[in-house]
Amino acid sequence: MKKSKTVVAVALAGVSFFVLITLASCGGPRHSHASPETKINFAVSYLSAELDFTDEQKEEFKAIVSESVYHLKSMSDDHESVRHEMAELVRNNEISAESIDRMIDRRIDKINEMRPFIKEKVIAINDILTDEQRAKVADHIESGEGGPFRH
Repeated sequence: MKKSKTVVAVALAGVSFFVLITLASCGGPRHSHASPETKINFAVSYLSAELDFTDEQKEEFKAIVSESVYHLKSMSDDHESVRHEMAELVRNNEISAESIDRMIDRRIDKINEMRPFIKEKVIAINDILTDEQRAKVADHIESGEGGPFRH
């Protein structure tokens, strides 16, 4: 039981870490329809300032975020699709346990599809950080602050 709680905690911390990075790459609501380049530049400048990146870290982080923005677009598109589908089901009074299960299963499938990519990027980001920067990120994750526009 204790081991499974630890595994869950580690998994959630890893996902939270990646979410922190993606929230920065998305730039919050004001930038939700911004170009990929704008999102990438926002993420790099925001986290560079927050974590006091060196020039080398900025370049490595930019490469990671550049790849991530394009991969995460498919997650965002899928999320939009599920929202619209749910709205139609509600509008047409067609909500059922089966329809909800189908939507949840599709989201889980998409997350599982992205799992190897997310793991790779979480590890890559972690590898470029100093111990001090990791401590700051860990504090941010624990606080539940989210991205730059979530207050």
